[in-house]
Amino acid sequence: TRSFLRAVQHTKRLTREAVGLQTAASRAPDLRWLLCRGLRTRLPAPPKEDPPTPPASTGQVKWKTLEHNGPLFPPPYQPLPPSVSLFYEGEPIRLSPAAEEVAVMYAAVSHLEHVHSPVFNANFFADWKKRMKRTERARIAHLEHCDFSAIVAHLQQQADAHRNCSKEEKKARRDKEKQLKEKHGVCLLDGKRQAILNFRMEPPALFRGRGEHPKRGMVKDRIQPEDVTINIGREAKPPRPPAGHQWKAVVHDQKAIWLASWVENVQGNTKYVLLSRSSERVNELDRVKFEKARALGAGLKSVRSKYMKDLSSESLMVMQCATATFLIDNLAIRPGAGKDSDDEPDTVGCCGLRVEHVDVRKATKTLLLDFFAKDFIRYTREIEVPQAVLYNVTLLRQNKTSADLLFDRLTPKRLGRYLDSLLPGLTAKSFRTYNACSTLQKRLNELTPESGTVEEKLSVFKRANREVALLCNHQRAVPKSFDSSVERLQAEIEKLQTDISEAKASLTALRKAAPKGEKKSSKTEQKAAGKHKRLVVQKEKQLGKLEERLDRRKNLLIEKEETKDLSLTTSKVNYIDPRITVAWCRKHNVPLAKVYTKTEQAKFAWAEQSADDFVF
Repeated sequence: TRSFLRAVQHTKRLTREAVGLQTAASRAPDLRWLLCRGLRTRLPAPPKEDPPTPPASTGQVKWKTLEHNGPLFPPPYQPLPPSVSLFYEGEPIRLSPAAEEVAVMYAAVSHLEHVHSPVFNANFFADWKKRMKRTERARIAHLEHCDFSAIVAHLQQQADAHRNCSKEEKKARRDKEKQLKEKHGVCLLDGKRQAILNFRMEPPALFRGRGEHPKRGMVKDRIQPEDVTINIGREAKPPRPPAGHQWKAVVHDQKAIWLASWVENVQGNTKYVLLSRSSERVNELDRVKFEKARALGAGLKSVRSKYMKDLSSESLMVMQCATATFLIDNLAIRPGAGKDSDDEPDTVGCCGLRVEHVDVRKATKTLLLDFFAKDFIRYTREIEVPQAVLYNVTLLRQNKTSADLLFDRLTPKRLGRYLDSLLPGLTAKSFRTYNACSTLQKRLNELTPESGTVEEKLSVFKRANREVALLCNHQRAVPKSFDSSVERLQAEIEKLQTDISEAKASLTALRKAAPKGEKKSSKTEQKAAGKHKRLVVQKEKQLGKLEERLDRRKNLLIEKEETKDLSLTTSKVNYIDPRITVAWCRKHNVPLAKVYTKTEQAKFAWAEQSADDFVF
C-alpha cells in the first residue's frame, strides 16, 4: 500500500511538471521541447490524426457517365491428374483441392531463389497448413521432407504443350483473348471508349514482395466477387457477377477514377482496376502532374527562401517541417512515415527517419543517410548541408536512442500542410518530379553534341536518364543474365579488335603493293592503278565501320556496367516530362522510337503536340 501511494504522488508531481511545461509552450514553442528532455518521462504524444482519405476518392468530379462489364476472374482450380501427386518422405500423398492448389503454387516458383529463403518457406508452410485437413496436417510435419518434383514436371509438360500447340489452336486462343478484351478490357467514360489497364483479377499465388519483405511466401487468396466493390455510373446497369456469386457493393463515386476495388489479404492494401496509361483521362492526369512541377519551378526561389528562413523558427514543428523539406528537395526522398507493425518491412521515408538513419559529420559539414526506402531499396548518400540544417539535425538527435524518430512531431499529413503553405498545391512528389525533369533538361543541354551520330546522342540521353535514376534512387536487383550478356559483349569486342588488326595489316600491305604511277603508262596500267585505288578506299571504309562498331560495343559495355542496378524505365516513364524528350528528339533528329517503346509512345501521345522548342 505504501509503495502504491508513493507511486501515485510521484505521478501527480510529474503531471504538474508536464502541465507547467505545456503552459509555457504557448509562449515559447521550443521551450516545451528543450525542457522535456530533462524530465524522467516523456510528454504525452500528440493525438493521432484521422487516416487520410484514399487518393482515388478525392478531388473534383472526374466523370458524368461510366459503363463497363466488370473485371475478368481467373478460371477455377483444376485438380492434378491421379498420376501426379506430392511425395512426403518418399510416399505419395493425395491432397484435398485447397491444399493441393497451394502446393502447386509452391511448385510453380520452385526454380526461383525465393524457395531458398527461410522466411519465405516458413510463411508458406504456415499458410499451407491452414488450408490442409486435419489428417494432412498430422502427416505433413516438415516442409523439407516434401518432394514437389512430380508436380514441377507436370507443370513443365503443360507449359511445353501450351508453347508447342498447333497454329489453329494458337489462333483460337488469340480470337478468344480478343473477345474477352473487347468485353472486359474497355469501358465507356463520358461516352468515349477507354482501355482498361488491369481488367484481369489477380490469380491466387504466393506473395514474393521486394527485398527482405517479412511476409514473403504467404498465400494470396483467390479474389471472389464477394470481395469486389464495383464503381459505375448511376444510370448504367451494373455488370453481372459470375454465376452463383454477388458483388460486395456497387457504388457511384464520380470523384474516383477506378472501376473496381478489393482488399488483398497479405498486406491489407486496397487494389483497384484502373484505366490504361494510354487513356485520355490518365494522359490528362500526367499533364497536370508535370504542369504542377513546372509551377514549382516558377516559384522555386520563393519556396526555398521560405523554408530556409523557417530553419531558424522558434516553433519546433515549423523547424522540423523546414528541415524535412530541405532533405526532400535536395535528396528527392519520399515523405512517408515508418512501418506501423512488426509484420511490415522496415522501410521509411523522410517523416519516418530514425536517429540511427542519419549521422552528422561535423568535420566535413555533411549528413550521411543510410536507410531502406520504398520496395526495400537501400538508400545511402552523404550530402553537404548548410550550418542551420546541421545544427537542427544535431539538436534533434540529442537525448534520443537510435530507435527514436528524428522528426518526432512530424507526420506526412502535417508536412503536406506545411508544403501547401509554401506554395498552394505543392507536394513532396512535385519536388521529385521537378528535380528529375530539371536534371534531365540541364544534362541534355550540356552534353548533346550538335553534329554527333544518333548513337552518340542516344548515349547522352541514357547518361542523363541515369543521373535522374540515381537522384530518385530507382535501383533494381542486378539481372540474372547480366554476367552472360557482359561476357558476350566482351567476346564481340575481342573479335572486333582482332578483325581491326587484320584489316589494318591488310590495308598496309595493299598500300605498299600500289603500282608506281608513271606519266607515260599504258591504259592497262592506268586501269590497274585505278582498280587498286578503289580497293584501298573500300578497305578503308570497312576499317572505319569496324572501328565504329567497336566504339558502339565499348559504349554499350560501359552503359551496362553503369546501369546494371538502376531502373531507367521508372525515371523515364514516371518522373520525366515527355515533352522534354519529344522536343530533344526533334531538335537533334533522333527517332522517338529509339527512346520510347510503342507502349510508351501511346502513353505519351499527348506530348507530341507540344512545341518544338519546349523547355521544362
